[in-house]
Amino acid sequence: MSRAHRPRRLAVAATALAGALALSACEGGGDPTVSAPTTSPSPAAPPTTSKSSAPSPHSSSTSPGYVAVKPAYPAAAKKQSRAGAEAFIRYYFAAVNYSWMKPDALILRDLGEETCKSCKSLSVTAEELVAKNEKYISLPLRVTGIEYALGDDVNMRFVVDIQQLRSERVSAAGDVVGVDRQKSLKRIVGVEWGVDRWRIDLIGEG
Repeated sequence: MSRAHRPRRLAVAATALAGALALSACEGGGDPTVSAPTTSPSPAAPPTTSKSSAPSPHSSSTSPGYVAVKPAYPAAAKKQSRAGAEAFIRYYFAAVNYSWMKPDALILRDLGEETCKSCKSLSVTAEELVAKNEKYISLPLRVTGIEYALGDDVNMRFVVDIQQLRSERVSAAGDVVGVDRQKSLKRIVGVEWGVDRWRIDLIGEG
């Protein structure tokens, strides 16, 4: 089938994830002088063990897809330490995946500060998916590396390597309404310790 017959909004949604993660390049609270050190994929982030052929542009809701499993909040993320902050960042992006695939508009609430524009944008996408009864049918992203950049016990900055994966957004009827293309992203992610937990306060371009 010719691509000319696809919905126009397919192109609009084609870079939803990259766009959301790029919003915070100039957010308040960030350090624009932070340079991104050379990073390598983290051994703690195993690759996906199962792969399926790419769904056709008009795959139905009966097509096999990745089943969204709600991530458990890790005990390590509750610790006010560098390792705790890293565990929280991994949890946050796992929550983003779940919020878009389930979809679930609640899981991202309270994980980001009000000043984090990218956090807000990612949450708004989850809310739109719920309202429109749409979802992503495979993982939108995978964190492949995290490296500490700077900070103290309350505020930290990390360089995070993210693979935006090819993922289709489908309607309740199974029609494809958007496609995120595969690409590599490098982001500066900031976290801030509150009363008893970490929160994301910055997602900016690395």
